[in-house]
Amino acid sequence: MAVCSADMLFSTVPQPWIFLFTLYGGIVLGFFYDVLRLMRRALHSRPWLDAVFDVVFWAVGTVFVFAVLWKICQGEVRYYCLLGFAAGCTVYMLGMSRLLLAGADALQKGVKKVAARLAATKLGQFVKR
Repeated sequence: MAVCSADMLFSTVPQPWIFLFTLYGGIVLGFFYDVLRLMRRALHSRPWLDAVFDVVFWAVGTVFVFAVLWKICQGEVRYYCLLGFAAGCTVYMLGMSRLLLAGADALQKGVKKVAARLAATKLGQFVKR
């Protein structure tokens, strides 16, 4: 069900809801960007792979933004829609992104420690052969 329709063209009632939906959409875009960023780190990406990840982000992000705008307000693009996406992405990058990246770094260090300890055991020596 669309939040705004043709009969509410000049109504301001749904505007806060539309802004909140697009704010959430910006957070989702920021999270998707971080997922791709973590994949780049894990794959020790090269410049050509960075370009592939950039194209994937922009293609998926564009489809996502158009889908959200189409579903929420039947494709109408208002300034507060764009502001919502930008604000959501900014909020995510300044807050939750740092937590996600710190957690991923801690997880990576923990896995490396466990792998190093396992390599030092007899089981690790057996696997190396």
